[in-house]
Amino acid sequence: MSGEVRCEGRVEKKHSAFGLITYDKGSKPMNNVQDHTACTRFPNRVLTDEHQEANAACRILHQVPDPFEIVPDAIPNGGRIIAICDVETTGLDIHHDQIIELAIMLVIVDAEGSIVGVMPPRSWLEDPGAPLDPRIIEITGITDADVARQQIDERQALAMFARASLVLAHNAKFDVGFIERRLPAAAGKDWACSCSEIDWPMLGFDTRVQGYLLMQSGWFNTAHRAAADVWSLYWLLQQQHGERTLLQRLLLASDQPTMRIDARYAPYRLKDDLKLRGYRWDSDSKVWWIEIAEGACETEVAWLYQLGVQSPLLTPITARERHRPLKVAATIMEEPDGPAF
Repeated sequence: MSGEVRCEGRVEKKHSAFGLITYDKGSKPMNNVQDHTACTRFPNRVLTDEHQEANAACRILHQVPDPFEIVPDAIPNGGRIIAICDVETTGLDIHHDQIIELAIMLVIVDAEGSIVGVMPPRSWLEDPGAPLDPRIIEITGITDADVARQQIDERQALAMFARASLVLAHNAKFDVGFIERRLPAAAGKDWACSCSEIDWPMLGFDTRVQGYLLMQSGWFNTAHRAAADVWSLYWLLQQQHGERTLLQRLLLASDQPTMRIDARYAPYRLKDDLKLRGYRWDSDSKVWWIEIAEGACETEVAWLYQLGVQSPLLTPITARERHRPLKVAATIMEEPDGPAF
């Protein structure tokens, strides 16, 4: 299935549906794995699952398999490439903290959102120019020695983002801010968020934390590095729930245009009514707001009028604006095609 491989010194290049893939031969991704979802990949799984079925008090978790590669010859009609990414940072402040690790992987899906191609994660460390907080070292396992004199390969990272029509992360509002500040040429892409755009409680999950979602799906991964988190998210999203995979559910939600309604000038006494209705407080704009399907706008506006909110502001939202601050999103909306790579 994979394309021709050409070697130039220590650099290997491969033409495929992902485009021209370039990497050091020493870090070549795994490939030639035939059936990545069958139980035969885990020889003891049949026994352990039978034991689990016989003992309702016991539940078996399986370790997420090592990354593998599936390279189709072409992107199917109506298909697309999706980038799954994650960052490790020096802190939570998008404006002042720095990325210390970036990981990106690419997947190809067909028109129905089924995965037909996988490029394993590529990751890069970056020196933030200052000692790491001990808490960050403890959480990530990344040390000052690991990041010393390291730098993200901007050319390769931007090339991977450029191939994707959609970028996906588990907390997109966090990742998009750091990535677009570090790599401005990547700004303006459509983003999807597996944390907020999948209705996890309705699917029977107790949390939105990625590690626990993975465990409730029967899997675990002990690593907390960007590449491991990206691969674990890919593995989680390919799990089947009902007639669709979690990724298919996410893509359906992400592709759906919505409307943001700001309850402008709503008096303080209405805050409890708005909270019960699902409105959230925007501390930057100082307004209660909600994001709903376009078809529900008329009913929502009528409810606000009845409540006494006479001047709601309606803003169309797509995957390009949904996970960015409102002011940044408004700037992007003025450039329908976004910045070119």
